[in-house]
Amino acid sequence: MITYFLLAFALTNLIEFVPFNFFVSGKAKNNLLFILVINSITLPLIWVFLPFFFENYLFFFVLFEIMIFLIETILIKIITTKELLFSAKTALVMNLLSAFIGYFLF
Repeated sequence: MITYFLLAFALTNLIEFVPFNFFVSGKAKNNLLFILVINSITLPLIWVFLPFFFENYLFFFVLFEIMIFLIETILIKIITTKELLFSAKTALVMNLLSAFIGYFLF
C-alpha cells in the first residue's frame, strides 16, 4: 500500500507541476516546492478515506476530488496571492489531469 501511495504521490506531483508551472509565474524550483506542499496536504485525503467507501467508489471519488479542488484552490490563492478565479482555474486543470490519470492507473 505504501509503495502505491508513494508512486501516486510522485506521479501526482509530476502531473500537477506542469499546469501549475505554466499558469503561475515564478521559479520552477519554488513552484515544485509549492506543489509538494499542496499535495502533501490533499493527496492523503483520498488515499486514507476513499477505501472506506468502496461500494460507492465513483461517487465518493468525485466527491473527494471536488473537496480537494476546493482545498487546493484556497492553498493556491494563499501561496500565489493571485485572484480566486485564477486559483480555481489552475486547481481545476491540475486536478482534472491528475484525477483522470490516477483513476485509470490506480
